[in-house]
Amino acid sequence: LLKRERFLELMEARLHNPGGAGEFQGLLFLDINGFKRINDVAGHIAGDQALSEVARRLQVNATKEDLIGRFGGDEFVVFITRMSREEIEGTAHMLQEALSFDYAHESGVFPLSVAAGLALADKGSAIDQLIARADEAMYADKRRRKLSR
Repeated sequence: LLKRERFLELMEARLHNPGGAGEFQGLLFLDINGFKRINDVAGHIAGDQALSEVARRLQVNATKEDLIGRFGGDEFVVFITRMSREEIEGTAHMLQEALSFDYAHESGVFPLSVAAGLALADKGSAIDQLIARADEAMYADKRRRKLSR
């Protein structure tokens, strides 16, 4: 996966020069739910292995045109370009589903899921505004999930 700075650099270039890969762009911000428990119970090596599995699932389920990065800690970002908003939303949903799984470790089974926020780009969208909107949407999703428990 791309590191944060490289992800932002490539996203900035694609945001301002889509290059025909599609007409619509969106940023998916993902925060792993249940990750802290893995570190607390099974240790940081198990946590690193869980993050590697998240990264693998993102790579397997995204297209080669999608930019995938680790934003920090247990946060990941995916910059998606498609031919319609519906395709972007469908891809975001599919990635969320792929990241809902039980991580099995010798210390136990740890259910993981994601809180996700999607921000669709408009013409002239600034990268920092797009990130802020996706992050805000992710926190709104996180609040909704807590209320529904």
